This record gives sequence, C-alpha cells and structure tokens, in this order.
Amino acid sequence: ASRDWDAVRFSVAGSSPEQITLCYVCELGHVPVESGTLIYDLGSEIWRHAPKDPRVHRLATSYLHAYRARLSRPAAISANHT
Repeated sequence: ASRDWDAVRFSVAGSSPEQITLCYVCELGHVPVESGTLIYDLGSEIWRHAPKDPRVHRLATSYLHAYRARLSRPAAISANHT
C-alpha cells in the first residue's frame, strides 16, 4: 500500500485574540509533498480554513488543542527567583 505522506509537521504562524493560524507540511521520506495554512476562529471555535484531508484535520485539531493547553498553563516559577 502506498502512502500519500508519512509525517505531518505543524507550526503556529500567527496568533491573535481572534484567531490562530497554523502552517502544515506533509512529508514523504522527509520530502515535502503538500503544505498549507489553516485558520482557526477563536470566537466561533471553528476552522475557517480547514484542511480537506480528514487525517490532517484530526492532527491539526490535536496540535491546536495541545498549543492552547500550553498557553493556558501558568509559567513555571523557578525556586531561584524571588
């Protein structure tokens, strides 16, 4: 069975109080075969520019969830700082 891609990489391209923009790259054998930009609307909690591939959509949603969880955690306070 041949694969369209074997890895998807995401990065946050931009973030504002209204939206989060992700870039993604699908790779096959470490070579980019597809890429795009996804925009998530924070007010309505929906993808405004959603990926067409349901696999990328699922992975992008997971990445976004993890990114938002990291943002909502308070910064770790070092014991060395007073």
